[in-house]
Amino acid sequence: MLISALSGFVALYALAVTLIASPDRLGGLLELFHLLLFASIAVAAARLDSIDGIMTGFGWGIAVSSALCVAQVLGWSPVPQLYAPAGLFGNRDFLAEAAAPVLIWAGMTRRWPLAVMLAIPIALCGSRVALLAVATGCMVGIFPKLRGRRRNRDGDNRAWGRGGFFLLAVGFVGWRSFADGKLASLGERLTIWRATIAELTTFGHGLGWFAAAHPYWEYAHSDALQFAAEFGIGAIPLYGLAAWLLATPANAAERAAAVVMAVECVVAMPFHLPATGVVAAVLAGRLARARSLGRSAGIARGNRVHTPVLASPGSSITDRGRATGGSDVPV
Repeated sequence: MLISALSGFVALYALAVTLIASPDRLGGLLELFHLLLFASIAVAAARLDSIDGIMTGFGWGIAVSSALCVAQVLGWSPVPQLYAPAGLFGNRDFLAEAAAPVLIWAGMTRRWPLAVMLAIPIALCGSRVALLAVATGCMVGIFPKLRGRRRNRDGDNRAWGRGGFFLLAVGFVGWRSFADGKLASLGERLTIWRATIAELTTFGHGLGWFAAAHPYWEYAHSDALQFAAEFGIGAIPLYGLAAWLLATPANAAERAAAVVMAVECVVAMPFHLPATGVVAAVLAGRLARARSLGRSAGIARGNRVHTPVLASPGSSITDRGRATGGSDVPV
């Protein structure tokens, strides 16, 4: 955990240096503040024994917006909407992207009422990013779990039934995502990415550059790409830290939810939104804790020696077999 924390804060210090070259230092300072805040949340989460309460509370908070989504689809909304249905988020894509990682976590921890509520934004908001992220999370977390249960015919049928239902749901949501006039928004996002790629430099343009250079778009709609444009080669340690954490043999539900956040970082901007940024930070902290505990356990195993115990002449064959098996004694 210490290595993860030090790596993260060293990387953030390096990012702060990029403010020297930034065309908008105030905007860059604001971004740096957000990143420091998320890093602090990750460190705090790494000290917790469980994040079940945090994830459950966050999920039920989103469930309030899920219920409003249904009302907004039916034509009633108590709050103004930029792109409906969006619950309390104002933008439907932001709501669906916030629901995606918690949905995977809730499904894998068998919190079915919460999972049903979180599935509503995925189904109604038509977010391609959320759909892609949920599908990836299912492939990483849920489908391997189903395959592991295929020990009898009944279990096999249930696994295939759930898998088939999921594929039908993905097909329906995918059809709706492209049937709602969203191809134009896809073309615009590709234009943003092409423009950002064309402006990549070795050492980056500095924190806050994108919003100053492209005020109409404000964000690159890809945190990974925006980090590359603003930090240059300084973004490489961040990518390496993310890959190192995702490779951690951690709690399956938390790791799958973290994979969902990683997908969103590539094709969306979760670190520029409070809700998704906090969830990503909490999950990163948990993965760092799992990595630290795994390393500590490995060191503990390495500090044990095998000491055979000799059987006494009067002991039975069973006792001799048990005795000669030896025992592990800490050094």
